[in-house]
Amino acid sequence: MPIAKKITKIYGKLKWRLRFLNAGSRVWPDFLIIGASKSGTTSLWNYIVQHPNVIPNYKGKKEIQFFDQKANKNFPQGSKKSLRWYKAHFPTRDDIFKKRKELNSRNILVGEATPGYLFHPLAPPQIKDLMPNVKLIVLLRNPIQRAFSHYQHEFRSNQENLSFAEAVKAEPSRIFGSYEKILSKKDFFCPEYYYHSYLERGKYYDQLMRWYNYFPKDKFLIIKSEEFFEHPETIYKNVLKFLDLPTFEKTEFEKLNQGSYNIPSTTGFENVVQELGEYYLKQNQKLYELLGVDFKWELGFYPKNLEIQKSDLKL
Repeated sequence: MPIAKKITKIYGKLKWRLRFLNAGSRVWPDFLIIGASKSGTTSLWNYIVQHPNVIPNYKGKKEIQFFDQKANKNFPQGSKKSLRWYKAHFPTRDDIFKKRKELNSRNILVGEATPGYLFHPLAPPQIKDLMPNVKLIVLLRNPIQRAFSHYQHEFRSNQENLSFAEAVKAEPSRIFGSYEKILSKKDFFCPEYYYHSYLERGKYYDQLMRWYNYFPKDKFLIIKSEEFFEHPETIYKNVLKFLDLPTFEKTEFEKLNQGSYNIPSTTGFENVVQELGEYYLKQNQKLYELLGVDFKWELGFYPKNLEIQKSDLKL
């Protein structure tokens, strides 16, 4: 390894160590984007952190993945050291004070965006304990589109070798007992539950009800992903209002972390999608009643908005 690279690496480790040691002087997040995965969280996060009143995390990191127990495996979950590790990602109170003075504004915010938090059953009580006043942003995408996008991501990441139809069929046996194992705290991070929960993650009503047991509804901003994709500027303004941030005229809304998807026009695949539409019907209706709004996901089961391209992906 070149000397310059070694020095940079050592400096990085020392810098992180210092942040870890002075974690007590660092702030907790003011807001969290908690989900859902594959629903536009990367784009929304990047729009928010461009606002001058929002201080980015260490190295501009979006997903800290602390409360879904994926990232931090060095310390026992909930221990003082694990909390120091989490807080080391955020600015100090002095950083906040300086930014307030610089902008002549009291509302300086920090946050993070880990879409796995919405789905993880132990995230709500832990976050409530540590951040009782945090604001929570949730993007919800057509669960069939979300499931297929999730599948494509895992396929590309070599976490999946089944076809989409096979993966959907195998999901119940793959994740069997995982939820109970997590609740019993025998396995905070369960790979099967994390990687292969294509259908379970689309049961938004169940997930929101878990969160509503710990936080009042006025702490949430629920966004329909399809509206965000189509009208990012309007949704962005709504988010700023929810966070009590001053108006910021952003002119470009680039879509980030997009995948291109191969959806073959075959009877078999369309049958799977049709079955999923029926599978989610009751869950979606309960969600609409809970939120008091109809997302109209049932108007078309087939994920028409996904970009269709030829590829070698296995379906």
